Amino acid sequence: MGSAGAYEFFRVLSRKGSIPMKFKALVASSVALAVIAFVYYKASYDLVFDHFFLLPVAIAAWYGGRRMAWSMAAVAWVTWALVNYYNGTQYLHEGDRYWNWALVLIRLVVAATVVAVLREALISAKESLAEKEAALKALQDSTAKIRAYEGRFQTICAWTNQIKDGDEWISFPEFLSRHLGAQVTHGISPEAEAKFHAEIKQNAPGR
Repeated sequence: MGSAGAYEFFRVLSRKGSIPMKFKALVASSVALAVIAFVYYKASYDLVFDHFFLLPVAIAAWYGGRRMAWSMAAVAWVTWALVNYYNGTQYLHEGDRYWNWALVLIRLVVAATVVAVLREALISAKESLAEKEAALKALQDSTAKIRAYEGRFQTICAWTNQIKDGDEWISFPEFLSRHLGAQVTHGISPEAEAKFHAEIKQNAPGR
């Protein structure tokens, strides 16, 4: 791939919405890992490059989620271990090599998990904030509608108890639903229930 082709590839890759974010994270973390591994291999083994391998893992965790983070941690660890072995890194005892490998693996997995969890917590907090803002807006809209009717006269039919809404007569429950978004249900008040039972007894046979 020439320089023009590489430029076009990364230009398309960076275009918003053209490629899924997880794929971008995979490419970015893989490129970062390859660069770090190459520099580590070419550098003197006296230089400590272990911490730089956290970068591709962090990228994968932040933009790709836990699974990608753990996968990248495993790949980064294998890559680091191979470079560490083949570039001639010396240890006083051969057992120290494997102990160091284990520590690096634990560090990468822990970093992947922590970054992914922090990202999930941030997303959850943003979603919760968005829900609260939506609920607050709905409450403000409802309050504004209620205040619009404060101090105003509403014409109610003295016989049917219907409310005049413009040129239309509608029931009170429909008025609440139409203008306030209220969901109306029906029950029976204690006074109406007592009156109903009294009428039943009064109209019962044998009285």
